[in-house]
Amino acid sequence: MESDSGDGATFYYRNNTLTKMVDTVYQDNYTVEVSYKNSKPFFIFMKSNDDNSEYRYYYFNGKLIRYIDENGEVSDYEDGTDIIGSDLYEWADAM
Repeated sequence: MESDSGDGATFYYRNNTLTKMVDTVYQDNYTVEVSYKNSKPFFIFMKSNDDNSEYRYYYFNGKLIRYIDENGEVSDYEDGTDIIGSDLYEWADAM
């Protein structure tokens, strides 16, 4: 696996294909890790650097299918949803 840093983020590649990106969003004080499959985000992990709260977003075909909030409460979306985390997905997909 190879890595490359740019725009404050570190990008990880396997066989020239983006597999992971780690970024610290200083404005909101979060660390964000995005895992990619076929160049599309499928898992996003966010952790607050203030209070260590964690959020997990699971995607399939660009739709959120599972969300786990800071209390560990799981929300599953059988058909996927665009409501929770859509801006986050679009940001990760643009990387």
